[in-house]
Amino acid sequence: MIDSESDDLLERRREAFERLVADALATIPSPFAEQLATVAILVEDEPLPGQEQPGTRLFGRYEGVPRTAWGAGGAPVPSSITIFRRAHEQAHQDEASRSERVRSTVLMGGNDVCQPTEAQMTSVDDFRAQFTTAMTTVTTGSPAARVYVVSIPNVYQLWSTLKNNATARFVWSIFGICQSMLANPLSTSKRDVRRRELVLQREIKFNSVLEQVCGHYPQCRFDGNATFNYAFTAADVSTGDYFHPSLTGQRNLAAGTWAVGFFGP
Repeated sequence: MIDSESDDLLERRREAFERLVADALATIPSPFAEQLATVAILVEDEPLPGQEQPGTRLFGRYEGVPRTAWGAGGAPVPSSITIFRRAHEQAHQDEASRSERVRSTVLMGGNDVCQPTEAQMTSVDDFRAQFTTAMTTVTTGSPAARVYVVSIPNVYQLWSTLKNNATARFVWSIFGICQSMLANPLSTSKRDVRRRELVLQREIKFNSVLEQVCGHYPQCRFDGNATFNYAFTAADVSTGDYFHPSLTGQRNLAAGTWAVGFFGP
């Protein structure tokens, strides 16, 4: 039984899983692997207390600030992805499916909306080309895989919800988080108002691209903008960086995306 491992068996399982993780990472296509160059990939037996909600199974956890939210000085804090061994072993008894699950856990999307400036955002044409390439890579490499595409959360709503929070403004500024939207958060100048509107419109276009490209693949499902339309509150946002969702936010977003996903009601 996995839950009653002897010391020797535990060590063998750990070594085997670490090799599986290393092998799975080696198969990740170069466009994605290059984005992981500054991310530490860690392996732990299971989540720490409080990291996993009751009744859920956490396969992996990302900690840090996304590359697209870095300031001019580089990453404000080290980023890491932790893979949890027991969750994978309990969910997948054979090594092949376990390896594929590890790859899926590590392949995490970037946010093309959040850049140091509005002018540095990814163009709609480039976004479409990149996402099309990603979908082709995934569906060619794993033809049986089902792909669930979740819309980009509304960063304009993030600004609107927390712009009057002094701590949030300080964190956004000192760490250079998503400055395309979050720079000068209290400014009402025409230039800043226009900048926020342009970022929002670009995000809406990105989500349209996700829906359109996904629609070309029978094994792909888009969330119908459920994530973008979610009316989150301050309680849904982490007080660590005022950018990522809090545990409450993760739970609420997960419930919303699950409801319109492959296995929802």
